[in-house]
Amino acid sequence: MESDNIMPEDRVLLKRLLKKECDYPVPENILDRLIDMGRMKTFDKWDNIISEGDINPDVYIAMEGILRCFYWDGDREKTAFFSTLPTLFMSYHSYFRDEPSFYRDIQLMA
Repeated sequence: MESDNIMPEDRVLLKRLLKKECDYPVPENILDRLIDMGRMKTFDKWDNIISEGDINPDVYIAMEGILRCFYWDGDREKTAFFSTLPTLFMSYHSYFRDEPSFYRDIQLMA
């Protein structure tokens, strides 16, 4: 499910998560502008958010759940990382180079 309207309680949570993610203080007006450019998107458990081969230049901020990023190494599936909150993530290959995602999937686990 996707919505362009970010509810006030979600805006507060997003600001808190972004402040934790950043290594330096970000002015409130910059956080507001960033949040205003975004949209809320809901994923179900086990949904793949970014899939191998997709060009996905979006930047995501996970507000709840656990993420797993994995790829295939020959005939074995390998986990690159797990991530808990707060976390900001993207396909770096797509975002910076406009190339397909390297990782097989970034998946919502919980």
